Amino acid sequence: MPTHRHDPDLLVAIGQRLRAAREAAGMTQADLAEAIRIEPETLSRYEAGARGPSITVLATAARALNVRLSSLVEDEEPKERRPRKEIARVVYVLERLDDHDLVVAVRVVEAIAGDRG
Repeated sequence: MPTHRHDPDLLVAIGQRLRAAREAAGMTQADLAEAIRIEPETLSRYEAGARGPSITVLATAARALNVRLSSLVEDEEPKERRPRKEIARVVYVLERLDDHDLVVAVRVVEAIAGDRG
């Protein structure tokens, strides 16, 4: 049976990027774990570099954090965008609304944005 060797430095780097993206999005470990459907303890191990997340988990996390998957696995300079923390929090809240409340929320956001949207 083949043995898989993991680069501990790479696991730590991915964990640090994951934690930084989560914090920039204003999410707690519990928030992100819930959003990507894993246990908070598992996310803690990923962020500590003690365990490596699957590509599926990373892709799901990137989507939940509103970042590119590559930003979690490659060493790159983050691009300055709109306040990601606030946008990620709004998306997090909107994803939990029922269909009726979501329609109302979208109308409110469109009314606030006016011509800017």
